Amino acid sequence: MYLPYSESDTRMYQLRHYGQILLLSILPFLVLNTIVSQQIQPMLGWMRPTGHTSLGELVVLGLSLMWAAYGAVRIILPMRRASPWSIVRMIGGLGLLTLVLMVTYGIGNDIYRCDIIHVPNCD
Repeated sequence: MYLPYSESDTRMYQLRHYGQILLLSILPFLVLNTIVSQQIQPMLGWMRPTGHTSLGELVVLGLSLMWAAYGAVRIILPMRRASPWSIVRMIGGLGLLTLVLMVTYGIGNDIYRCDIIHVPNCD
């Protein structure tokens, strides 16, 4: 049986595929961070109509965190077979999962302090 691609070409394709998933999983964080830090008005006005954290912003943030967590799991799960790129996928997936957990903890702490118990001078 003739295969048009060698095994190394297939592995490189898989590595590119997982790299693209990793980049697409980080992209929502970069977009949201740019919108808030650069004060991009049409989107910021929709996300923060009163100048404080709104429900729309929390929904967008929650969806971004879920997408990033999905990307991390999608990268880590195919580790059933041993390959030379397994360690690269594992490092990328665990790094993304660690980032998601740290951001979730930090934002949860900030929302609790600022929006629930109303700590003064909270920003």
